[in-house]
Amino acid sequence: MPDDRVLLDAWHLQLFVASSEPDAAVDAARRTLDRRSFQRRLRRAVRRLLHRHPSLARLSVTLTR
Repeated sequence: MPDDRVLLDAWHLQLFVASSEPDAAVDAARRTLDRRSFQRRLRRAVRRLLHRHPSLARLSVTLTR
């Protein structure tokens, strides 16, 4: 089945950590970002935000890494 969507826009999110952060803190942040539950919640948050704006409510969202 062909995809009938057209890319409207693409955003790139970058997450930085201070180089002075201890390795344990960086590892903990990485584990959180790697969790499917975190990614699912991030995707839901973006969708909820879009749905608050009627002109954006019909857009579909894809979150990739």
